[in-house]
Amino acid sequence: MRKQLAALPRCIATVETAKHRTFQFLNASILLDNGLVAIALGDAFNLGVLSSFVHDKWAFANQRDPERSSTYNKSRYFETFPFPDGDTGLIPDLRQRIAALAEQIDAHRKRQQAGHAALTLTGMYNVLEALRGPSAAGPGKNDSPARPGRSSERTARRTRRRRAASLRTRTRSVNRRPAHPSGRHERPARRRTKNRPYPLAASRVPEPGTRDFTTK
Repeated sequence: MRKQLAALPRCIATVETAKHRTFQFLNASILLDNGLVAIALGDAFNLGVLSSFVHDKWAFANQRDPERSSTYNKSRYFETFPFPDGDTGLIPDLRQRIAALAEQIDAHRKRQQAGHAALTLTGMYNVLEALRGPSAAGPGKNDSPARPGRSSERTARRTRRRRAASLRTRTRSVNRRPAHPSGRHERPARRRTKNRPYPLAASRVPEPGTRDFTTK
């Protein structure tokens, strides 16, 4: 990557994990940390394409885990993205217009950040999202996902697991013995029965008329 950046005055970079997916130009001499994804492209046209809604939709459609949609996977989103070219209807005038708009957006954001030291890209796009309303929240937040089956199956499995855990908890609470005031479980009282005399054996029963007719 450093060899590729050595021949460029600037490169495109984006934060690996961010609420809003934004791309910007950075000086190629800057040493980027592992929290940034660097792309060895210095053309403003490529910046405009990566910042487009089409690329956001592409990244959302190729994600594996919907819960990690805020993480940019370079190998899955950038390297597989079909950049427009002449064979897809890209004419020179359109290419120049996209490049000019990308330069304006990048310069405007950097100018605003230079005038407001505490302003971040996340804060800037939070305001923009609030002004546009919920319809412009971005792909995947209001649109149906490209692969709804996997997401709905995960949600159904989680719901079933939660219900099963709740049912087990209720069952244990019902079957549990009432607690003793001292904190110990109270043992059920044994059932006491009256001592009943054992029946006399037939061999010990005296004959009527004998002296020892009564028994102890």
